[in-house]
This record gives sequence, C-alpha cells and structure tokens, in this order.
Amino acid sequence: MIFCSPPMQPQQPSQLIELSQLRNNSVSTGLRLSFYDQQNHNHQFPHQNHPQHQQIVVDNTSAMLSLFNEDLNAQVRQQTEEIDQFLRAQGEQLRRTLAEKRQRHYRALLSSAHEPLARRLREKEVEVEKAKRRNNELQTRAAQLAAETHFWQVKARSQEAAAASLRVHIQQALMGAAAANDRKANSIGAAASEVNAAEDAESAYVDPDRPSLSEPRCKACQRRTATVLLLPCRHLSVCTECERVAHVCPLCCCARSSSIEVYLS
Repeated sequence: MIFCSPPMQPQQPSQLIELSQLRNNSVSTGLRLSFYDQQNHNHQFPHQNHPQHQQIVVDNTSAMLSLFNEDLNAQVRQQTEEIDQFLRAQGEQLRRTLAEKRQRHYRALLSSAHEPLARRLREKEVEVEKAKRRNNELQTRAAQLAAETHFWQVKARSQEAAAASLRVHIQQALMGAAAANDRKANSIGAAASEVNAAEDAESAYVDPDRPSLSEPRCKACQRRTATVLLLPCRHLSVCTECERVAHVCPLCCCARSSSIEVYLS
C-alpha cells in the first residue's frame, strides 16, 4: 500500500490517506504495520513533536514509494519477460504451423502433378514395350529373310554348277557322236560304189525321221536322231519317241531317273 499525506494546514494535525486503489497487493506487511502504529500514536498524541512527526511521515512515504517502485519495476520486468517468452513461443508455434501448412501444400501440389505424369510415364513405357516387341519381330524376320536369301544363293550356285557340268557333258556327247558318225560315214563310203540305179531312184524320197550323218542316231530304234539326254548317266542316246518307253539307258543300261530334251542346231 502507498500512503500520501494531504497538504498541511497551519495549526492542524496532518492526515494520512491510504491509496489502496493504486495496487491491490501490499508491498511490505511490516512497514504497513509500523505505519499504522505510528498513525495511532499520532492520533493519540496529536500535539507532541509535530516537526518530527512530519519527517517520519515523509520518510515512511519515501520508503513506501521506493519499495513500490522497486516492486513495480520487478513485476514490469517479469511481465515483460513473460510477454517476450510468450511472443517467442507463439512465433515459434506460428513458424512451425506455417512450415507444416507449406509442406502440406507442396505435397498436395506434387501429388496433383504426379498422377498425370505417372499416367504419361506408364503410356510411354507401354509404347516402348510395343516398339521393342516390333523391333524384335523385325529383327527375327530380317534374320529369316537373310537365311532364305543365303539358301537360295547357295542353291542357285549349285544349280549353275550343275548346268555348267551338264553343258560340258552335252558337248562331249555331241563331239563323241560326231566322231562316231564320221567313222560310220567312212565305212559307208567304201560301200557307196556298189549302190545300183534303184537306190538312185529311191534317193529322190527323203525320210524326215532319218538322221543326218552329222547328228547322233537313237541307240534304241537306230532310225531317228537322238535328242534326249538321260539322267543320271547323262548319255544322249534316245529320240523323243523312244524316250517315252525307255526305262534304262541303251548305252550303259543305267536306270533313268529323268531326262532332258536337247535342241540341236
């Protein structure tokens, strides 16, 4: 409590006013009791030691004010510290709240952007898988085509070699037939002087199936030109008519498997 004295009137005792409204809590109980004791003493002896009484009142008032100021300053400091601590706590809580809200907002944005990106990524992965399968199919098909091409190339080379060998055998057969015909022509020329006039008359008729002296004669009928090459022995030994019924070669008696007709020019 703080007590103030009213203005002093001459020839009147001083009166003290209790300022209880300035502060609810008492500052010092001991001082207050001392002050009440002094006040009671003054009321009991109002006319004794008036200057000393005033000095005591002033000293007590100064002490009370000093204590009040110290207590007030202490409480102000305490309240200031509490307010600062409260503000710091509230600021830290606000900072954490804002950080959490910011993180939630970022996560929501990332989640909203992740779904279409994930869908596009899955679509691209499906396209890549399709492209890989298509590429594998094309590579497999290319390998098959390359193998088929190689096979046909090998087969063509083998057929070319067989055709070349067949041409060589045909030429050899033709040359052998021509040599045989030459020998036969020489033997026939020795007997040509004995041909009579009847043969001269018959010479006017030309048999279309009769082979010429330069052409090989069929070894089956001995009348027509040999124009069929029998396989696999490769002998030019029969004509087209005899080839229909011939099952073996007339020269080597080898069983025929197929035949090739040769056009002689």
